[in-house]
Amino acid sequence: MNGIFITFEGIEACGKSTQANYLYNYLESRRINSILTKEPGGTILGDLIRNIVLHETIFPVAELLLFLADRNQHINETIKPYMEKGYVVLCDRFYHSTYAYQASGRKIGIDIVRKFNELVIEGCRPDLTFLIDLPPEVGFERKRSANLVLDRIEKQNYDFHYAVRDAYLRLAGEDERIRVLDGMRPKEELKKDILSIITETFPNMKERITL
Repeated sequence: MNGIFITFEGIEACGKSTQANYLYNYLESRRINSILTKEPGGTILGDLIRNIVLHETIFPVAELLLFLADRNQHINETIKPYMEKGYVVLCDRFYHSTYAYQASGRKIGIDIVRKFNELVIEGCRPDLTFLIDLPPEVGFERKRSANLVLDRIEKQNYDFHYAVRDAYLRLAGEDERIRVLDGMRPKEELKKDILSIITETFPNMKERITL
């Protein structure tokens, strides 16, 4: 495919959505064709699944299968078509979230989750992933300070969220395409780091991005 696929990962309130939006707005300002999407969501079916998995009572395996159904629809309806048009596709969460939350947090197991994920992604993998790392207690303090309502997954205990964070860091140690950023640093510094990594990873973007 001709496009670039970049994903953003991390625990709750780490700042990944903020950085994804920053990058999308920056690329648009530079007239670089781009789209910002998310998981769960990104399609009509995905939005329906998002409402279910974040708010309804669901058993772990059912939760996993709903996330995977969302992903397959998302890839075929949104990600691949825009990649084929040469867009920079930015996605707020992708399959690394499933490895962290369902394989580790829900204790389903990485081998099982990986097997099913390989089926649904149909070879679609990120070219670059930004993992914004943050201690869970800091993320939830941010949530409390902003008076944000927690969804079903966010309400899990700290043991769950530490397992998720640990899984993310293990994944980063196994995949050089995952770049870990310190979520404790100021937003503007993270924004600059992300642009720098993009120009380093994709040399053809250097002339279009001003650091």
